Amino acid sequence: MSRPLKNESKLSKEVLLKSALNIIDEEGEKALSFRALAKKHNVTPMAVSHHVGTRHKMISDLVSLIYQGVGDAPEKCKPIDSLRFILTRYCTRVLEHPNLAQCVLADQSLFSGQLVVLTNLIHSNITECGVDDDEVDIILNLIVDYTHGFAISATTGSSHNGDEVTLTINDYLHSLNWVLARLNPEGGGMTNNGIEKTREKSHTNSRPATKKGLAISS
Repeated sequence: MSRPLKNESKLSKEVLLKSALNIIDEEGEKALSFRALAKKHNVTPMAVSHHVGTRHKMISDLVSLIYQGVGDAPEKCKPIDSLRFILTRYCTRVLEHPNLAQCVLADQSLFSGQLVVLTNLIHSNITECGVDDDEVDIILNLIVDYTHGFAISATTGSSHNGDEVTLTINDYLHSLNWVLARLNPEGGGMTNNGIEKTREKSHTNSRPATKKGLAISS
């Protein structure tokens, strides 16, 4: 058995994931390869594979890494404030790593780990806002769809009259706060300027909403 190269002895999964994230951030997902990482660290592609597994596993680990801690809202935080905290941090990470966010939106198999935890936290906090059971998934889907739409616009670039527009977290919060302000903390679902909208509790053609996740594009 041959000895590992000197640089290989200093290699670790943590170091390689950091380099992989830098490559995706700066050059895009297509530029990420074992060969590129090997060249960056002066090691063999096999050494890279030994630490990170498959390329898909490496990208999945990067997704878990960047969204780690996003759902750690302050203790004793009201559900509606917790929602704002979680969604703001999530969207901030998307803006910080737009190329990786595009990977998630394009590949549903990356929807796991931290993103599952975040989706469940959002669902739980909507429920704790006093929203009727039959509306929880509807509101979750509304927030998820808006978040995805904003993420796609922010990561692919948008234009107005031919001029490129850079979206910021404040643009996201402008509409998110509008939605959250209409959650009725006393129960009864969505409100409009504090007045509960009239809803039909039973409808012959009604179907339960399907719960979506933060990484599933519609």
